[in-house]
Amino acid sequence: MYSHHLRWGLRTALLTCNLIAVFQFLADLKEGSTVSASKSGALISEVDHVGNEFVAQHPMARVSNKAKLLKRENRRDVLKNFTHYFIHIAKTGGTYARQQLNVDVRGNRILKAGGGIVCDQGVSPVTNYQNWPEFFQRRNSNSKVKCNMYMTESHYSPLPDHVYTIVRDPMEHVVSQYFHCRESKTHGRHHGHLMPNTLDDWLVDWVDVRRQARSMNGKEDEGATPAYINVVGAYKCYNPINMQSRMLGYDPSDGIDPRTDLARRFDFVGLTSQMGISLCIIFLSWYGVVLERCKCPPNGSKNISDDKGGAKIAHVGRRHSHNVTNHGATHNHTAMQVQAIKELADDDMELYRAAESLFWEKVGEVEREHAIQLCE
Repeated sequence: MYSHHLRWGLRTALLTCNLIAVFQFLADLKEGSTVSASKSGALISEVDHVGNEFVAQHPMARVSNKAKLLKRENRRDVLKNFTHYFIHIAKTGGTYARQQLNVDVRGNRILKAGGGIVCDQGVSPVTNYQNWPEFFQRRNSNSKVKCNMYMTESHYSPLPDHVYTIVRDPMEHVVSQYFHCRESKTHGRHHGHLMPNTLDDWLVDWVDVRRQARSMNGKEDEGATPAYINVVGAYKCYNPINMQSRMLGYDPSDGIDPRTDLARRFDFVGLTSQMGISLCIIFLSWYGVVLERCKCPPNGSKNISDDKGGAKIAHVGRRHSHNVTNHGATHNHTAMQVQAIKELADDDMELYRAAESLFWEKVGEVEREHAIQLCE
């Protein structure tokens, strides 16, 4: 495993066409040898994610910037208190999750007991965590609240003690990305006109990207293909190819069972379709408290909404839906769309099945340990 990370870390540096990055990588590796082998391996593993994430967030960035990021972010001189980390995968309900968790913190006297809130860092890379604020301060206010969990739209990191995320059914997730790019107040207002008029056209373009990548290099380095450069440059929005797997660091080619992989690296992986229960378990893991709102009354239903109740929760009002009027959870997919999404999100589908299995196993554990039944 150690040699695997070394090989891929060097590969990433070499791909930047910048030898300085290679030498810096080796120097940082030498420094890392003073800590445990597992920590060194974890740090090396993270380097392999940095370049891909930077390009994903800044698709038009120059390659030399990627090299500088690799060189800078692999330094670990000072480890800031970074205990709880929530990976916010776009279009999974993360905005609602953060707001509800903070409502629960404030409503249960956690702050008075010295606790803190979830602080959203937007799309700041997790490798920039040392620059994140330790306190949250509202505008026009002198009061500060401690940040006890950090959320950002960034990749998995082995540095925090506790890591959480929420995943979504890939069929819904991919469609939701398209409508966000077309309609949302944050993206659609400025770039929505750049998107194809139909979901079908958008899916076809991204399927072409993936097929071209496979024909050129046999795998998933679609960022190096002309089709990728054209599509990203034209649409200026999400890359739907296995977004959730890329964010969470799951790669089937590693040969690790996805269920084993998630259980080893994450404290808990929630589901958008079970948002209420997911947040109850995250809060329990975070503060050791079972919220009263999470306990079902006698003979109560585990999920008081329909099969897509999580989507209802995540889309409460325009604020949580980003002014999008069409949603992945309520969209009726055509046979062509289903086939295209299966091709674009095949790894995500494996990951989601594993997450579902672990989710219900964890629900059972919590209910037995606390003699309760969890409710939405």
